[in-house]
Amino acid sequence: MQQLTASLTLSCTPVSVSLPVVPGRTSAARTVAKSKASPWRAAVLILIHLLVIAHVVQWLVTGRTVSPVEPSEAIETVKHGYVNAGFIFFVAALLGTLVLGRFFCGWGCHVVAYQDLCGWLLRKMSIRPKPFRSRLLIFVPLGAALYMFVWPQVYMWLYGIPRPPSTSHLTTAQFWKTFPGPAIAALTFAVCGFLIVYLLGNKGFCTYACPYGGFFGPIEQLALGRIRVTDACQGCGHCTSVCTSNVRVHQEVRDFGMVVDPGCMKCFDCVTVCPNDALYYGFGRPAVAKQRRTARATRSSKRYDFTWPEEVVMAVVFLATFFSFRGLYELIPFLLSLGMAVISAYLVLQAVRLLYRPNVRLHLWQLQYHGRLSPTGVCFAGIMLGWAALTAHSGLVRYHMWRGLTLFDQAEVVSGDATGANRRVNEASARSLAHLAFCDRWGLIDTEAVNMKLAWLYILRDEPAKAEHHLRRVITLAPRQAEPRYVYGDLLAEHGRFEEAVTVIRQAGRLDDRNGRAAFNLGRVYGRMGRYAEAAGAFRQAIDEGLDTAEVRYNLANALTPLGRTDEAVEHLARAVALRPDFAVAHHNLGVLLLERGEQAEGTKHLERAAESAEPAR
Repeated sequence: MQQLTASLTLSCTPVSVSLPVVPGRTSAARTVAKSKASPWRAAVLILIHLLVIAHVVQWLVTGRTVSPVEPSEAIETVKHGYVNAGFIFFVAALLGTLVLGRFFCGWGCHVVAYQDLCGWLLRKMSIRPKPFRSRLLIFVPLGAALYMFVWPQVYMWLYGIPRPPSTSHLTTAQFWKTFPGPAIAALTFAVCGFLIVYLLGNKGFCTYACPYGGFFGPIEQLALGRIRVTDACQGCGHCTSVCTSNVRVHQEVRDFGMVVDPGCMKCFDCVTVCPNDALYYGFGRPAVAKQRRTARATRSSKRYDFTWPEEVVMAVVFLATFFSFRGLYELIPFLLSLGMAVISAYLVLQAVRLLYRPNVRLHLWQLQYHGRLSPTGVCFAGIMLGWAALTAHSGLVRYHMWRGLTLFDQAEVVSGDATGANRRVNEASARSLAHLAFCDRWGLIDTEAVNMKLAWLYILRDEPAKAEHHLRRVITLAPRQAEPRYVYGDLLAEHGRFEEAVTVIRQAGRLDDRNGRAAFNLGRVYGRMGRYAEAAGAFRQAIDEGLDTAEVRYNLANALTPLGRTDEAVEHLARAVALRPDFAVAHHNLGVLLLERGEQAEGTKHLERAAESAEPAR
């Protein structure tokens, strides 16, 4: 017993034990440092916004400026051949990405600035957005890029549409023409710059919706410049914790010696917070030629947040939402519809999970616990049911609008055919009217396009009261547009309401550039009123304003003839047939006047030419 006690006593006596020494971490190393790059990047992004404001102010003051330096303007180059500043800038950004990586996204994109601002505000509120990792939705940016820039070319090739010639549009007087109004612009920034960050994580729009990223991402994989690592790296993970692009920096540099994720936007936060200065930006092997450094790298794989059935559900919801809201009521722009669609995909899935998961959370909100809906969950479910109903209604209206406008265009094309044109025009216009009338009846918001097409269709059906109703609505919706007033003026004149027609056409002329159209239309109305002197003056004004066409000369001659100014009429008719050699009615009138003047041979020649052309009067 004494020996046992002695042994216990001895075992409690402090002794020196040799332990393996592990490299320690100081308190400074354990605390993630603040990024030294973030203030510089914020300053650059603020400077860019100041330059944008200066650009807009310069346009407002001078009335003309350089076309918008915005990648979205490149679509005008693709569709219409307009070579503008936005196209040149986009090409330069793509070439820069090919060599340097995605610097433009991190240091020059205003949407990235808004997303980073949202992330900063959320962190101030102790909210850290959870990264959203999807297998299928990651391809949305590439699909959107192909839809924007490649599909128009394919469409023109399939239908034999000639490619428009390239023309310079480096300056413009209509700076805001391709941009949405203030309300929709604010909504776009709120959805794509803020809400998407809270729901899908930092750079959520860049990762799952940005069409330009659809090109920048793949091209970045060829870039020689990228974030690389030295042997000083100890895998502390500080780099990953500060990355606002959701890149697992510490894993990628461990596995490949460099960052290979195409989402890396070269913000340099990871480089500046590394406690060992192990990360740097340098040139070398591109990501497409990456080599795995360890067997562990071979085994490592990405983790995703959703099962494959859930991925399919989100993809279907994304497509349904996108096509339901894209261009809806001529209000929802492409980028906003992408942001709305990807957010809807996530939220609808969370709602569906309420049916088969006992516990469901939406960030800070517990929607369902042990199979029972919380009050928050009930509200969420109700909101999602309402959103689903709105999406279904929007999709139905959008479909009828698309079909109606497509059939209207088909009717215009068919009207140029010689055989069976009237029957096919009537069929297409009747079907178009049915679709557009559905939009007019059930749509929540009036649109300029639907009302304008309905007006034309009712004019075609000789229903002037209905046509006038829709033209008035178009004028209310687009008070700065001259075209609906021109059409309305013609309609009024056609039905004998000449004074009203004159008033409306003059309004159109004040809105339009001095291109002669208003003067020409006024001349035609004055002619129908028998006020030939005023008609002749209006037609001369149209010519002075640059509208020197065969139709204007013909109408001017018709106004001069009743005034007894036959010689002038002959002169203008001769000019009309010179401009349009197949202008049959002009040849006929010219021949008659020449015969009256005793010029038998010349007059007979023009009458024969009129019979050959057999073109109806205009």
